[in-house]
Amino acid sequence: MFGVNKESLIKLKNIASAIRVNYRGKKLDKKYVIFESDDWGAIRTPSKNALDVYSANKIDLSKSFYKYDSLENSNDFERIFEVLNSVKDVNGYPAKITANTIVANPDFDKIEKYHYKEFFLEPFTESYRNYQSSSSTFEFFKKGINDGFIVPQFHGREHLNITRWLNDLNNKKEKTLLSFHLKSTFSGTGDYSYMEAFDWDSKDEIEFHKMIISDGLKLFKKIFGFSSKSFIPPCYNLDPDLHGFLYDHGIEILQGMRVQLAPTGEFNRYKKIPHYFFEKDISGLLYNIRNVNFEPVFNKDFDWVNKSMKDIEIAFLFGKPAVISTHRINYISSISQKNGEFGLRLLSELLKKIVVKWPDIEFISTPDLLNLD
Repeated sequence: MFGVNKESLIKLKNIASAIRVNYRGKKLDKKYVIFESDDWGAIRTPSKNALDVYSANKIDLSKSFYKYDSLENSNDFERIFEVLNSVKDVNGYPAKITANTIVANPDFDKIEKYHYKEFFLEPFTESYRNYQSSSSTFEFFKKGINDGFIVPQFHGREHLNITRWLNDLNNKKEKTLLSFHLKSTFSGTGDYSYMEAFDWDSKDEIEFHKMIISDGLKLFKKIFGFSSKSFIPPCYNLDPDLHGFLYDHGIEILQGMRVQLAPTGEFNRYKKIPHYFFEKDISGLLYNIRNVNFEPVFNKDFDWVNKSMKDIEIAFLFGKPAVISTHRINYISSISQKNGEFGLRLLSELLKKIVVKWPDIEFISTPDLLNLD
């Protein structure tokens, strides 16, 4: 028997995983790169003061999205656009981000006024004004759209399981109430608490989810002036019974990982449904699969750039676009300046390596896939 060291075994597993993601589905002749970035518009942690309160109450955020993630601001946009504009593809276009956007946040004051019995929302454009005392952030967002750096798509109305959240508020769950008064939806007990917007405890909740999706898509169009062609469900969690509803409401592409997580009625226990590139289901939805993970904030000691380059190479080998998952949290600086600087530095390094190794690549957005032969 030949011995295989642990490092070699990990590399083999990574290669096998990348092949499994890419080997099925339609092949493309050209090399395309898509950056899909989730959570734009969501409040998460509203301020550094909120982190201090969590710490004082011995609530650990060390492994949570809420440690660094916060509403983006104009400075964040400005720095991101500068990095995206630092490279050009074969057609002379800069890199671009498909910014999957949460179009509304809870209206905490109104919810409290009605004693947590009803849910009220504010569009994320109002959140910019309420939490930043500035209207310039959305102006930067629109400028990024006009300049080709950013293409917004629908990520949900709220990144929040309203039913579970209101139930815990009504039951006076201590840490949930503490977060509420900080104007945050963090539960204090886990990363994904309340974030799984379309999970359900009872199948009957699907009708409520339909209403939320319909309302969210209308709000998306009202804000941006055009309809979203794709959708990525929060936490990759979606009941397949909603696919036809999404398609009937203008969604043509379902973004996601190789495996879709379908609710079973129990939190964190999901039915895993595998998908492949350009698969089309009975409803008409087309699947786009993320085959590269670029999430530096989650492990700052990991070599994200070189791992991503290897995954991109395998994607191209199988004739697939490189669909890079990279959440907003990697580039946000309002909670931690170092966090944003770190993510942008690695993004810049990755982009430069991509265009040097593959000078014939094209940067496209997720909805651009609908226009490819």
